Parts: sequence; C-alpha cells; structure tokens
Amino acid sequence: MAPAPTPVYEWSDLANVVDTLDEQALKPPSPLDKLYFTDTMLEKYEPCVEVLHKLIDADGEDEEAWGEFEKYYSRFMDFSWCSNWDGK
Repeated sequence: MAPAPTPVYEWSDLANVVDTLDEQALKPPSPLDKLYFTDTMLEKYEPCVEVLHKLIDADGEDEEAWGEFEKYYSRFMDFSWCSNWDGK
C-alpha cells in the first residue's frame, strides 16, 4: 500500500496564519539574524512547519496546535546561544 500523499502548502498560506511578533522588532537584527531568520529557513524547520500545517487545516482554531507552534517558533527564533552581538 502506497503512503498517502503529503499536502503541499505554499509559504504564503503559512504566513497568513501567523502574525508578526512585535517583540522581535524591538532590537535591531544582528547580521546572523538577517541571514538565518528568513521564511526559507523556517520552511526547513520541520516541527514548526508541521504544526503550521495543523493550524492551516484547523483555520487557526486548534489551541493545542497554537501551543506547539509557540514552543517550536520560540526555539527557532532563539539563536542567542551562538551570538553575543550587542547591536553595534
């Protein structure tokens, strides 16, 4: 038996589910941030993308999926362990 086909999602569909986090805009992005924190890199982070698929399928109404998304998105956004850039 062949596995079920995986639905294909466009990044624009995913981006419409998630609002931009204003807290991230408070400090200027470091050079690493500019390279790493892009929609292309987020698309490669499978746990976050999988939960975004759940959110899209549920039209953003799944509270458990939102909790998972917040966990994985915060892990994606926390790259502080490899940089001590002070904004200068």
